[in-house]
Amino acid sequence: RRVKEPHVHLDKIAFEYGPAPLLLSGGFGASKTFLSSMKALYLSSIYPKNRGVIARKVAKQLRDTTQSTFFKICPPAAYDPNFGGKRADSENYLRLAHSESEILWMHMDDPDIVGVLRGLEVNWFILDQAEEQTEETFDMLDVRLGRWDKAEVPEALLQMYGGIDNWPWKNPETNRPTPPPYAILTCNPGIESHWLWRRFHQDSQDWKDTYRLQKYKMIEFL
Repeated sequence: RRVKEPHVHLDKIAFEYGPAPLLLSGGFGASKTFLSSMKALYLSSIYPKNRGVIARKVAKQLRDTTQSTFFKICPPAAYDPNFGGKRADSENYLRLAHSESEILWMHMDDPDIVGVLRGLEVNWFILDQAEEQTEETFDMLDVRLGRWDKAEVPEALLQMYGGIDNWPWKNPETNRPTPPPYAILTCNPGIESHWLWRRFHQDSQDWKDTYRLQKYKMIEFL
């Protein structure tokens, strides 16, 4: 019988994991969306002019649940227009004042979403309640990571890797250094036939054969 680790310990592991794909699994009130929102703000702060996406399948759920949780921990001062910030809910757009980083909100029931995803340029994404999404949606988002080359990697971080030439993450077209690519998913516990289980669960044969080597990780919360 697998014993779950203390919740606080799991929060720390989840926050620090990556940039390999991470799935946060748990029921209502397990802090999955809260934790992923904290990570979004962290990545938007440490890498100036960064850009990421927070997505959910249905627009109403995105607005009423995901955005609601996010803005509980993101104070209005963080996007104060007097200091260059912008919050435009009708445009599904947020720009943070202190870092000029952008967060795009997307709902996958948009009839034009496939075309939008194919032209997307981001360095991180959060797929909230990913059990509602298709595997193809995840793959489309995943291949768009590392495309946004306007983000700035602080010199101190570059030097930790021995300079810009040794920085592992580069834009595939411009070769400029980009922030590490983060893919964060949340879900309710699912069934073994679901693609999330196949890719992320440690009992899945696909995970053992393929995705374990790509460092896919699943964390189960109480």
